Amino acid sequence: MAVELAVALRIGSVSLLADSADFFEDAAVNFLILAALNWSAARRAMVGVALAVNLFCAFALARHRAAAGSLSKAAFLSARNDAIANIGIIAAGLLTIPTRSIWPDLVVGPCIAAMNLDAAREVKKAAREEAADARA
Repeated sequence: MAVELAVALRIGSVSLLADSADFFEDAAVNFLILAALNWSAARRAMVGVALAVNLFCAFALARHRAAAGSLSKAAFLSARNDAIANIGIIAAGLLTIPTRSIWPDLVVGPCIAAMNLDAAREVKKAAREEAADARA
């Protein structure tokens, strides 16, 4: 993550910066999961680890999403989309248990893909606007 962040800042790569932010988020989730391994089952059940971290990151980044154009927009959208995906996955799991149907999963998966494609379009548009402003 640190190497990718350094390279992203050095070469001005939006995609590398967004991916390094996603690595940070993933590392934070994994760290919390590791910490939670020693917790009681009741305490672990009260903590939606990935969702909590993703929501925290999304809210922390929300106020900065327009400050640095495409870079901060990419980081915000990544965290936001991960939080929404977590909610969708939890909902699909809760629906799958009583119905024993694969349909909740088959509905949520394409929705997550569409949401991420839309975010990619937003970041691409912001990056093009930044490039046009830089040329002007």
